[in-house]
Amino acid sequence: MNAQLARALFVLAVLGVVAYCSARSFFRGRTAWRLIQLLGAGFLGVVVLAHICESLALFPRMQWGAHRTVGHYLDLISGILGVTLLAVGYLAPRMIFGGDGRRRNPGRMRPPEGFD
Repeated sequence: MNAQLARALFVLAVLGVVAYCSARSFFRGRTAWRLIQLLGAGFLGVVVLAHICESLALFPRMQWGAHRTVGHYLDLISGILGVTLLAVGYLAPRMIFGGDGRRRNPGRMRPPEGFD
């Protein structure tokens, strides 16, 4: 087993935990933010699978690792979307609603503190 495959399998295990937590969170309370977070975990899964395919030399026509090829752009775009969506899905509700991202009193909107 080469080093790249070992790293990819380790990241796959870590990503499995992240994807599990995102899916569990989404199915407990279906919100758009949790769906965005789950989509981000899915795109990061594509990145990990691309690196596994590259290290095992699967699908050689994709030319994994070579610049300006389908494999490179699939990996790059999936990585950018994955990190962005995962971060936005996790951080946005915490910044909007504060705390753990859940509304405390969804029936009544209050103005922010210090707002007159």
